[in-house]
Amino acid sequence: MDKNKKYSEINKEAWEYATTLHQKARQEKGIKLEYEMEKVFPELVLTNLDNKVNFSKKKILQICCNNGLELIALKKNGANLCVGVDISSLSIEEARINTSEAIEEVKFYNCDIYDLQSVEFEGMFDIVLFTTGSLRWLHDLDLLFQKVFHWLAEDGQLVIYDMHPITEIINDDRQLQKSQFEIIRPYFFSGAQYSFNSLDYIGHTNDHGKQNCWFMHKTSDIVSAIIENNFSIKMFKELPNDIAGIYNKLDEHQGMVPLSYLLIGQK
Repeated sequence: MDKNKKYSEINKEAWEYATTLHQKARQEKGIKLEYEMEKVFPELVLTNLDNKVNFSKKKILQICCNNGLELIALKKNGANLCVGVDISSLSIEEARINTSEAIEEVKFYNCDIYDLQSVEFEGMFDIVLFTTGSLRWLHDLDLLFQKVFHWLAEDGQLVIYDMHPITEIINDDRQLQKSQFEIIRPYFFSGAQYSFNSLDYIGHTNDHGKQNCWFMHKTSDIVSAIIENNFSIKMFKELPNDIAGIYNKLDEHQGMVPLSYLLIGQK
């Protein structure tokens, strides 16, 4: 098997398993769809910083869309066609159930993003969106942004609102250290990182059932791949926001390092 395909297969299995844990946790905690959408939409509104992004009446493609809540929230707040892609079939199944209440122009596809041919969405979208924790699962940034460029309409925007790469090298709430700022891996590491860390960010169980594989993309890796694929960067803003919700132990160090960033690229 091609090594790149191997990465995708490992993560597909890991996320299928994690989705079952998420669904179980939502059921046990009585978490409702309406509550989650009320929670996620204000986070997405942050991408309207300085009025640089306007989702209203825009056709949006979200990569790594999970169970579709962010897209559904955007649609309910004035977006046009919304399309989500995710490698987890269970997440896409849940996303389709979430849209069953006559929400029109919201579509979901279960596939490996690298298997999706550029011509399938050629020039369709005004915005291609990446949110919390997306890029770390995608091994080939050059190919990824090459595809994104083709999927965008003329003057379309690439919008990334994600965890800052620096978060990959510091301890988070899942480590045993108590309120201690500590570097746990080198920033300049390249290649795949294999882990059995739990992906259950809903129930916060310490379940290590499936191996996953993620990639340490430096800030320069991301920016360079975007520029090299003919985007102009209109905005890059580093932020203190803990959009992953896993750095509560760093409260006493608030502002010491960026925990997220907003990047807007223009076709």
